[in-house]
Amino acid sequence: MYKILVADDAEVLRMLVVDTLEDEEEYIIDEAADGKEAYEKAGAASYDLLIIDNMMPEYNGVEVVSMLRKDGRLENMKTLMITAKSRDKDEEEARKAGVTEFLSKPFSPALLITIVEELLDA
Repeated sequence: MYKILVADDAEVLRMLVVDTLEDEEEYIIDEAADGKEAYEKAGAASYDLLIIDNMMPEYNGVEVVSMLRKDGRLENMKTLMITAKSRDKDEEEARKAGVTEFLSKPFSPALLITIVEELLDA
């Protein structure tokens, strides 16, 4: 079983991601509604994958990943950033912070499953 934390301030997007992944029986999924909650949950439990939106209140996705990396919590956790902004500059900044992979909005559930499986099997 893999543990996944899904962090997005848009409830509809969180529901889409969770509903898509819940069909796969090997995932235990938690949710966070903003960057602060994502940071706190990722620090309190061990996750295999963090799926995080970049533009959120409290802390944005890059800030959360950067703080987790500085705390040493990213060693065994992959990160998938879901973003509406897919500029090279933004992606470079996020990769420096520790983001493993990107998924641009809008996306298909099938693509989400493929990327999650690739990250967890790597």
